[in-house]
Formats: sequence, C-alpha cells, structure tokens
Amino acid sequence: MIVMKKHTVKVEGMKCEGCAKKVRESLSRVVKNVKVDLEKKTAEYIGDETIDGLNQTLDGTPYSVSK
Repeated sequence: MIVMKKHTVKVEGMKCEGCAKKVRESLSRVVKNVKVDLEKKTAEYIGDETIDGLNQTLDGTPYSVSK
C-alpha cells in the first residue's frame, strides 16, 4: 500500500474567500484533499507534487506557494 504524505505550504496573494476557492480549485487539479486556510494563508494537501509544480498550476493567477 502506498501512503501519500500530507503537506502544508504558505500561500501568497489571498485576500478573500474567493481567492481561497480559486487556490483550492487550482491545486486540486494536481493534488488531493486540498484544504485552504485564509487566515493562516496556508494550503494543506496530500500528494507528491513539487512546489514548482504547484506554482505552475497557479500560473496566470495572483497566487503562489512556498514552503
């Protein structure tokens, strides 16, 4: 059985629930179980995508992620 690891990243550029929804929808294309916390400005997910890969998914939006 493969166990997928849970990760948390910082999200830059979020200002409202609409922003959080857009980040959640975008990241959900490449990782699973995305949970975005607007107050903490973080996103939690399960998967093995790199930070660069996540940022490519967010390309064209005002958002970016980092460790």
